[in-house]
Amino acid sequence: MSSTRPGGPESLRRLRIHLAEKVAADSVEVFRRVYGVVAAWQMLMMVANERGYQIIWGTMVKFSYNGFEWLPHPPDVVMKALCWFLLVCGLAILLGIFTRIAAGIYGLGYGFVMLYDPSNFNNHDYLIALLGILLAAVPETGIFRGSSSRHPRTIPRWCLWILRFQISMPYVFGGLVKLNYDWLIRHEPMTTWFRRPDGVSGLKRMVDNPELWGTVLSLGGVAFDLAIVPLLLWRKTRIYAFFGAAAFHLTNAKLFNIGPFPYLMLAAGFLFLDADWPQRLRLTRRVRDRDPEASSAPLAAWTTGLLAVWIVIQLVLPVRHFAYPGWVDWTEQGQDFGWRMKLRDKVTRFDFQVRRDGGQWQKIEGLTAALTAHQLLMMQHRPEMVRQFAHFLRKTLDPSGRANLEIRLLGETSLNSRPAQPLIDPDVDLLSLEPNSPADEWLVPLRPIEN
Repeated sequence: MSSTRPGGPESLRRLRIHLAEKVAADSVEVFRRVYGVVAAWQMLMMVANERGYQIIWGTMVKFSYNGFEWLPHPPDVVMKALCWFLLVCGLAILLGIFTRIAAGIYGLGYGFVMLYDPSNFNNHDYLIALLGILLAAVPETGIFRGSSSRHPRTIPRWCLWILRFQISMPYVFGGLVKLNYDWLIRHEPMTTWFRRPDGVSGLKRMVDNPELWGTVLSLGGVAFDLAIVPLLLWRKTRIYAFFGAAAFHLTNAKLFNIGPFPYLMLAAGFLFLDADWPQRLRLTRRVRDRDPEASSAPLAAWTTGLLAVWIVIQLVLPVRHFAYPGWVDWTEQGQDFGWRMKLRDKVTRFDFQVRRDGGQWQKIEGLTAALTAHQLLMMQHRPEMVRQFAHFLRKTLDPSGRANLEIRLLGETSLNSRPAQPLIDPDVDLLSLEPNSPADEWLVPLRPIEN
């Protein structure tokens, strides 16, 4: 006898039937083509300007993510070839040529490029990689004029909803993480960025009142992030929310130098509209004869399981920082893969020092020769990169590995315009630390703000 209680087997079966029902593929397919544009654009930026040099083939030091030390660092020529190949995959997605294979290769390949060096990480690239993997699971369709008639014009409902879910993650968690003292009360780091001549690229020195603009963008940003997904999902407010989201992303494109990402998010808003909206605008072929009978077969158990695992992972990763001591924006432990965007501004001044056999400490010169400007900037934010760089320095200073060396860091960091203070304990030998060492073993706690 089947259970009828909420959440019981019968409720789960009805959910699986609902997710297996067919919906028009038009909205998803249009988004997939826009994704192809963004994918190709991202790779063109990598190979045609300085971005690839800054994060891959111009780097002498190869940093690693904790837990991903096993990932190889292929020669620069291999990485250049990979980026060109991913550019071709992006064009294939755009043109509808082997779209699922191209999307899967792009998602995994772009994820590898992102994981090549932690100084390369940002949440935008992370989302692009995830969407590529998801689009590889969406069946190919024949919605565009000239498409093969053998391809269906509908897709299972779960394809639409898993994309909506993934697009919602930056909004939902991006809003939740802003519910902190710095963002809500101090309106930081937005106010700091508006004070700098080059802090917000779209306005620069045109802002006469940085405190006002910092307040407006801080409070408006958290309100937008927390409200936009419910408003997009509710039919009565959907169209207004869609245009509000479009304005928000176009503003981001103007204010911040974040490449094509705002345009991808703008296109993602179309996924929340009716699935067949492109037909109404005659952008795609109109479907005259839909399936006469809706399938009553539930979604396959293995598909349901994979979707559940994906959703759980996406919900757990953004909150894993609670397992680490200290404030994540200060320690950086658990920062990645958490949709923690535009939350911190760190200004750091530091020097590495070395001593042999307990002798005198000596400053290590020439860091800029070993690090790109981008790596040096990101290392100021990430203590784990400092630890890894200390081990690089040891190999450089003592290739034989026989000398008794100690390396420490002397410096101060200001977080969101706070008074500068040490981030890494100057009495700790960085060479003695293991990967992902607890913050309380080597990081100095953030001092409270004095009113």
